[in-house]
Parts: sequence; C-alpha cells; structure tokens
Amino acid sequence: MRSKIDVGIGGKRLKVLARFFRKVRFTRDGHWLWKGAKHGSQPGRGYTKYKCGSFWHEGRARSAHIVIWELANGPIPKGKQINHACGRALCVNPDHLYLGDQSENMNDLFAHGHASGKQNGGNIRSRK
Repeated sequence: MRSKIDVGIGGKRLKVLARFFRKVRFTRDGHWLWKGAKHGSQPGRGYTKYKCGSFWHEGRARSAHIVIWELANGPIPKGKQINHACGRALCVNPDHLYLGDQSENMNDLFAHGHASGKQNGGNIRSRK
C-alpha cells in the first residue's frame, strides 16, 4: 500500500511537510531515514537503546514516525501505536510503518534481532 500525504488547504500542511522532509534522507532501498533531532530511553531504562526521530509539531516535540503517520493516515486509534515493519527506528517512510500494538512491536524487535529476551529485568517469551 502506498501512502498518500494530503498537503492540505492554505499551505500550512505543505509548510509542515517541507520542514519535515528537510530532515529526511531517502535511501535507494526505500527507507526515509530521519536525520533531525532524536530521542530515546536512557541506557538501562526499558528495552530500547534505539533512538527515534523527534520533530516539533503542534507546539511540542513528537516522534517523527508518528507525525508522518498522522499526516498520511489520520489519528492513531486509542490502544494502538505505530510500529516499524522494516525494523529501522529512524525510518519515517509511511509504507514501512503500521498500526499495531506493543505485542506486535516486541515481535518485530525479535524478528529484526533488536531484542535479547529480557525487558525491565523480566523474561520475554519468544515468538510463537
């Protein structure tokens, strides 16, 4: 599925997209890699040592992959999150993102070799 990003009326959304894409490096293999500011957990706090892109939008710093998802697809339903199908935390290509849950995200971490089997001191069950 190819995402279509609506540029909106009056140019406001177009300005946001122009600012957003100045912080993206497009790769030959289809990744849109975030080269702007990044944020993530501190070492030893949770499973992630991987940083996500950070983009100032609507008066606050937000995860870049979430901003682009919402621009391309609309709001994220309650109880869902945006996961990276490609396994690259800095990829913001909407075609590499999907609406999922934390369990699917953890399965992706294992599938892409980003998880060791422990989180917050407890064991994570392997994928079925």
